[in-house]
Amino acid sequence: MNIKKLEELLEENKQIDINDDYAQERIWQEMYDILSVDLNETMQYLDSISKEDISYVCSVFDDLSKHFQSKELIECMEKNAKRTGFNCSVDIECAKEML
Repeated sequence: MNIKKLEELLEENKQIDINDDYAQERIWQEMYDILSVDLNETMQYLDSISKEDISYVCSVFDDLSKHFQSKELIECMEKNAKRTGFNCSVDIECAKEML
């Protein structure tokens, strides 16, 4: 998994204008492209990220859930939301609907 690229995307996402839909969509797609390659690596990555980072990554939870069709991934999302203290319950609910 290209962690360096993910970090660059997260940093870029933090700096773009919230109304720049094109940039946001591009970043989300690139994050998805990286995170959708290997389920185990994705779960390991989620286990390692900070509260700030999960606040951006959760935007692709539903797409990842649809792609992987994995209850383990949902459990990982829930565990890391709790671990970081970031409320991404809406994103996790959307991810559950994709199963």
